[in-house]
Amino acid sequence: IRTILQHAWAEIEHDVGYKVTEQLPREFRRRFSQVASLLEVADREFAAIRTDLKTYETNLKNSNFKDEQIDVDRISLSSLLKKKEIERLDQVVSRFLHSPLSDEIFYPEYILCVLHAAGLKRLGDILVSASKRERSLSHFLPVYFKFSNSQWRLDKESIFRVQKGYGLLFLAHLHLLDSEDLFLDKVNRLTQFYRDIDYPDDEESAKRAAQSLVKALKAGKLL
Repeated sequence: IRTILQHAWAEIEHDVGYKVTEQLPREFRRRFSQVASLLEVADREFAAIRTDLKTYETNLKNSNFKDEQIDVDRISLSSLLKKKEIERLDQVVSRFLHSPLSDEIFYPEYILCVLHAAGLKRLGDILVSASKRERSLSHFLPVYFKFSNSQWRLDKESIFRVQKGYGLLFLAHLHLLDSEDLFLDKVNRLTQFYRDIDYPDDEESAKRAAQSLVKALKAGKLL
């Protein structure tokens, strides 16, 4: 039994057609030895990374991380989605859409992109924001889906199940817009948000969408 890198070294030796023995010139023996050393170091480092990642994941599962400044990433996101604050957001969305909850995670890379674009980059900050804005979410959803239906033809009836983390998309909007800034500042902030997540995918469309949503929220007295 050997690792992938050990196998790669065996293939290199076989392909070249020589073993690193005294039969080779000193210069080539030296270069073969350098490559072998690099592969050995890489092999050890990959094994260490694998072990450290498992330790990191275990530590996250055993932590409430409310007071810890841990970055949200692909691994920590899985632990975040199991927290009751985040589960309650998904439950609010599920009730509004009359759609069942799913055990499947909603596009993890996209969730990370949306959270980062909204300035939510630490796990503790996300939990605090979720607790603070859970009640606002039920008022936000009707306005948002009416806006999204007219803007992008995204009808709530087309969503048959609510995947884990879906509520974070709406939390990002609420977090981004929850300020005392002027109307234009909210539009500019939301425009940049849409540009950062590439939806819509051009500046003018992003600005129109931002203006439309902010107007709808103001009309509904949510801003």
